[in-house]
Amino acid sequence: MKDTVRSWRCWGPYLLIMAIAFLAYANTFGNGWTYDDFPVIVENTDVRSWAGFLKDSYPGRPLRELTYLLDHTLFGLNPASWHFQQIFWHGLNACLIFVLGRRLKLASWAALVAAMIFLLHPLQVEVVANISHRKDSLALAGSLGSILCYLQFFEAERRRWGWMTGALVCFLLALSAKQTALMVPLVCLIYEVLVIPLPQRFLARFPLLLAGLGGGGVLLTGWWWSSINGWAKLSLSMQDTLSFKANYFEPVTLVVYYLTVLKSWLFIGMRLVWPFDLAPEYTFPVVERLLDPWALAGIVLLTTIVVMLFWTVRRWPVGCWLMLAAICFFLPTANLWPLTYLAADRYLYAPIAFLALFVGYVLMRMPQAPKWVFLPTLVVLSLFAGLTWQQNQVWFSPKTLWEQAVEVSPESSFALNNMGNISLQVGEINAAAEYYQRSVKVNPLNPTAHYNLGFLAEKRRDLQTALLHYRAFARLNHPVYREQLQALREHLLRSYGVTL
Repeated sequence: MKDTVRSWRCWGPYLLIMAIAFLAYANTFGNGWTYDDFPVIVENTDVRSWAGFLKDSYPGRPLRELTYLLDHTLFGLNPASWHFQQIFWHGLNACLIFVLGRRLKLASWAALVAAMIFLLHPLQVEVVANISHRKDSLALAGSLGSILCYLQFFEAERRRWGWMTGALVCFLLALSAKQTALMVPLVCLIYEVLVIPLPQRFLARFPLLLAGLGGGGVLLTGWWWSSINGWAKLSLSMQDTLSFKANYFEPVTLVVYYLTVLKSWLFIGMRLVWPFDLAPEYTFPVVERLLDPWALAGIVLLTTIVVMLFWTVRRWPVGCWLMLAAICFFLPTANLWPLTYLAADRYLYAPIAFLALFVGYVLMRMPQAPKWVFLPTLVVLSLFAGLTWQQNQVWFSPKTLWEQAVEVSPESSFALNNMGNISLQVGEINAAAEYYQRSVKVNPLNPTAHYNLGFLAEKRRDLQTALLHYRAFARLNHPVYREQLQALREHLLRSYGVTL
């Protein structure tokens, strides 16, 4: 009997976590290919054979492609079966969070609460339900494995360097899944500074060496910045991001861009505590002045975070580290350098792991815990589970996905154009034209919507209207569509003797 109890205490939490993971995401097994699945998996020859993988015709993330190769070998292109591995990695990450919580001296119940928050939070659905985002779960698994091996290095009496080797291997695996894993050494360094006594430190034992490396990094960054004409590229990227994701067509200044980025942080942060109306695409107005309510609220948020860090750095050093770790893993997707999206649910996949541990850490220190926190925690987790189940259904098909995106962000030119594509695929020509026209109306700089309107007009033999939109497509001259533009020019010259 004692052996049974001991076995349950050892393996019970992990079995429970994995069981809940597969229950919470069971309805994704009926989902089809969506979003980036088509270029990343369906049309990607790299994931169909070892020869294709070694050819690397679609350069990307090797670890992710290896897991795809396994799925393709076992199941072909049947998306239902690919979701098994998708859920497995998410469940494994929740198990690793539980282990990390216990390593940080959290009570078992507090570590389990953290694992469940990570497992069931609706913001995680984008990574788990969409197979093309497996890179995020793989990178987090490698990052957590690296951090755990690194922490064990300080506690192990034997084979310490074996643990450090394990940390390095896991780090490299995480990097091969997604570049955000570059934050792992910084997270480990911060842990040493906050938690490990000076004589026992490893990375932070030689501050002068670290200062030299930091200075070298600054010089290297300066050289890179000047060699790529950094200001020009930054300005172009800022304009591109705000034009396509905020429908902003005025000249972009640093103030406007970074105030809007601040708004994006607050926007996605609000969904941490109010995870409703989630979608793959968010479009919202820019912030042009400091006294804008969004800017002021963002400043309040940043001030609150800084105050919490100062308050916890001496009192709760582990709690402070968990907050800083969450920030570190968010930084690569924080749009400090413009990205494709201002805000996306998947940007918080890794940060939620450490925020969930921070919640467990705080709850454990509350008076009379865990008795008084049991019922509220159960209610919140049940709500999360219900919302996750509902959000899984949004990712059922491209149609359900982009319908939700248009409902949440009706000013999203990208989502409207995609709904037009879906209508066109099923032969609803009038509906497709209406979506494309709405897309161009909210954002005249959308090249694909202009091209699609030209295509529809040409099919109706309305060459004048077709050329109007084709010329708009050509004037935009977006780098992504250069080959498509060249093919269009050849087609028009050959078929109608018209040049663009």
